[in-house]
Amino acid sequence: MLIHDERLPGEDISAVPADAKTVRLTLTSQHILTRRLEPGMSMFGDAPADNGEFPEGFSPDAIATFDAPYDDFAEEDDDFEENDDVADAADELYRRLEQLVEQITAEDAEAEDDTYVFKTLAQMRRTTDADGNETIEIEYTEDDSMENTRTILAFTPAQNNRVSIIHDGPVMSSLVCERGVRHISAYKTPVMPFEVAVYAKRCDADFTYERGGYIELDYLVELRGMDIQRTRMTIDAICFG
Repeated sequence: MLIHDERLPGEDISAVPADAKTVRLTLTSQHILTRRLEPGMSMFGDAPADNGEFPEGFSPDAIATFDAPYDDFAEEDDDFEENDDVADAADELYRRLEQLVEQITAEDAEAEDDTYVFKTLAQMRRTTDADGNETIEIEYTEDDSMENTRTILAFTPAQNNRVSIIHDGPVMSSLVCERGVRHISAYKTPVMPFEVAVYAKRCDADFTYERGGYIELDYLVELRGMDIQRTRMTIDAICFG
């Protein structure tokens, strides 16, 4: 277990903006590299079959047409319900992702413990997203492994306890964890950008702006062309006073 315990400054929080508060933040994450459920299976879509063709509805272009469960699309777009082929492909993708999650869980006993603990002071503020949902943001500076990088953890309880992990610095990314939903976003590095897919099995929380609390995440993450990794993360925030 690797523990990074940043020297915490004194409790003088006079410099904190009026719309924010200081919290003691502890991030605990465990990373598990995994095998794919099937040879070549990817969260971006299945690899081509022996004849060089993708299974119906599972080409990268087809996969890109849905990034949420079918029911969510049906609420937003009446025409989507008429496309049964896409709906069936979406159901099949999520079924396979659930199988993958269960397989990875079974493999945990064989995995090496790669746990990282990071402690620091952070600023927490309360905002409202475009849909009018309350979002709690926790902002902090990363350690030397991600030098000159600021991170924002955005927690939206009304959206399945959705958590966005936003990095701003030499490496820029926005990973979205929402239980049962696959999200695809860009992961930009000084060398080149990558696509990253995230699928969360668990987003549990007992957390409020007034008292802080904890958020527990369990998700799969895949950079296109690389093996899938499972991450289990706990976010603990303790308010001053």
